[in-house]
Amino acid sequence: MSAAVVLVHGLGGAAAEWSAVADALRAEGREVRVPELPGHGARRAEAFELETALAAVRAACREAREAGGSRGAGPLLAGRALGGHLAIQVAATTPEDAPRGVLAAGIGTETLGWLVDSYRVAGAVAGLLPDRGEAVNRLAAETFSAPTGGSAQAAEVVAGLRPQALDAVHALDTRAALRRIEVPVVVANGAKDRFRLQEGALRRAIRRGRLERIRGAALGDAIAGPEALLPLLPHLRSLLGEPA
Repeated sequence: MSAAVVLVHGLGGAAAEWSAVADALRAEGREVRVPELPGHGARRAEAFELETALAAVRAACREAREAGGSRGAGPLLAGRALGGHLAIQVAATTPEDAPRGVLAAGIGTETLGWLVDSYRVAGAVAGLLPDRGEAVNRLAAETFSAPTGGSAQAAEVVAGLRPQALDAVHALDTRAALRRIEVPVVVANGAKDRFRLQEGALRRAIRRGRLERIRGAALGDAIAGPEALLPLLPHLRSLLGEPA
């Protein structure tokens, strides 16, 4: 059976952002798991805690391995933005159940204090509005979503920016985690990503793998619908050891 794949969404996103990629992989006969992180999507009512989020990713990896019959190897683990940082952390801290490879998209920087603070202010302001930011959510959905579908994750862009999540991301040391990962790693950033300040440092921390910059893509911010992640398919297939 083909190797299984786990796909992890970004901060303020939802599992639906991976739907186009997941559909393409399932059409190839792969077992695909797309966990929802606490504080996001269907789990929006839950408080975001780093350990709970990491546990959700680890559980999805176990389920994918068991369902996909991965012949002793773990699933391929991929994540975008926050999901990419979590994927790297899981691969670095779970050696007994390591994935076969990691793809982290849209992680051109480790979270900087000023960036966290700016997002926290945006979330706090939205929470003070009479409708608690619902109008802003709708505007975000209209701005960042494709005309047909794909709006579920965009509607979370503002409401998902919770202090717990931001503090948790700020606490992660992605470069240190990359240095501990022994399986192949691909960091794939979009040429249009706004935050790539530490791209070189992250590349140098990769023990086995490479950094790719995808022309015309924006992967680190709110995305323009699920199809925006389709350029990651060739890199996923390369980590699976198959032609792109």
